[in-house]
Amino acid sequence: MSLARDLSAQEPGYTGAMTARVFAWRAWLIGPCLLAACFTDLGPMVLDPGGSSGSGGTSEGPASSTTLDVTTTSGGPLPTTDSDDTTPTLPSCGDGTLDDGEACDDGNMIDDDACRANCLPASCGDGVVWSGVEECDAGAASSATLPGTCRPTCKLPACGDGGLYIGALGPELDLGSPQGILVQGDDTPRSIAVADDGRFFALWRVEGMPDRLFVKQVEGGSGAIDVLSPSTADARDMVISAAPGGDLLVAWESGSDIFMRGIKGPDTTKGFAPLTVFAGMQESPSVAVRDGGQAVVAFLGDSDNGVDVFLRIFPDFAVNDAPVEQVISTHMLGEASPPLVSMHPSGKFLVAWGGPNGALTFRRFAADGTPAPAVATTLRVDDIQGSGAKPWAAAVLRASDESAVLVGHDGAGHLTLQRYDSADSLQGEVRVTDDDARFVPMVDVASDAFGNLAVSWAACGTPQDVMEATCNDLPGRAAIRWFYNDLVAVGPETAIYADDGPPTSVSVAMAPNGVTGVAYISGNKALARLTPLACP
Repeated sequence: MSLARDLSAQEPGYTGAMTARVFAWRAWLIGPCLLAACFTDLGPMVLDPGGSSGSGGTSEGPASSTTLDVTTTSGGPLPTTDSDDTTPTLPSCGDGTLDDGEACDDGNMIDDDACRANCLPASCGDGVVWSGVEECDAGAASSATLPGTCRPTCKLPACGDGGLYIGALGPELDLGSPQGILVQGDDTPRSIAVADDGRFFALWRVEGMPDRLFVKQVEGGSGAIDVLSPSTADARDMVISAAPGGDLLVAWESGSDIFMRGIKGPDTTKGFAPLTVFAGMQESPSVAVRDGGQAVVAFLGDSDNGVDVFLRIFPDFAVNDAPVEQVISTHMLGEASPPLVSMHPSGKFLVAWGGPNGALTFRRFAADGTPAPAVATTLRVDDIQGSGAKPWAAAVLRASDESAVLVGHDGAGHLTLQRYDSADSLQGEVRVTDDDARFVPMVDVASDAFGNLAVSWAACGTPQDVMEATCNDLPGRAAIRWFYNDLVAVGPETAIYADDGPPTSVSVAMAPNGVTGVAYISGNKALARLTPLACP
């Protein structure tokens, strides 16, 4: 059947004129074609290889040799039915098929669901907020400490996430005291302590005949507790420690001995019997206490080598039953400076002190008192011989990672903070203040539960006061500065006080949530200042 007859059979209304036009059109197409098939708007037209190729000519071949493909597309010529188009569809992210190189493919290009638009699973730290799962995601810009920054946990900043959320140091709080001359210890720090619930307790002495020691909860609670009841004729260089639950332990010098007394509960005068630590002439105690009564006391004592650091561990400070003292300093000759004890929640602790050459040294101990080797840092304690005060060793054993943090003077004389990891390798240091002083005899450092730090110090004079051998004739001042757990400073230092006379001691304590307190004597008043909690 010819093409014209085929069309006439499908469309009876076709006329002879239409048939003629179709044959003429076909002849025009066949003439220039060089291939076996040509295309028309009606589809492919298969030519009979045995037919005529002349103008207007055609061939009467079998019906199968002349076909129409009625499949249409939008625009462009259509393929012939006898061609083999086998071009594969390339795999792509978002087609719903898990292809090589894809970790997931959920069939869409939405970037904030469980499978991202790059066919990688959503994860914290990828820089894209996973809707309904993450509060934020700043990628590499996340910070565990900086305010207003997405945390590495993909949570917005909030109290308890490891950041430091405290306000400015508050006003002076007058703790009140009986009449007399008020002083604090000038050989060792720790005139303030804090329980885990945030209760701060300050300690001070009233000079008289006899001396009296007082402890008071800084905010709330009852009146001051008279520790020396009955009184003692002579009490010097007193220190305080708080167990996590709030039990307190106070130690002091009297004569040639060191005494300790426990205070059970914050609002009662009920105390344990005083405990005496014997090691010949002894002075400058430091204490740390845990719930359950375990206590550690470190102090200076006479030895064959001069003045060494001694240690005694009490399984229960309510019972005067403890192993004898052990000497823990390692110098051969000379006089060590007063020690500092810091206890970890596990019962481990460290003791830090200044050696005869001034090198700030620390030593770790297991809960049972087993010592690790002593570590001499590159820092030094200050040296103000003849002032009547002895320079402090400032150190803390962080609860967060068991790292040891110490503060002293570096080789250039700058007050510097150093951190040592649990293996006692130096991991970093930072300068505490840009305002160097002539002397910085009293330094203290404390840490919260996340390893953030507060450093306080009392100083006098400037580096230009080279003719002065002590702080006695130089104006004193005290300041505090905070540091994140990675040693990044939190703003500039904050002044605590400034006096015309020599500096009085100041010490610092940090609650687990970072709230910080300082205690000191100024204007013959026992004072404390606290920071408020400032959650985002």
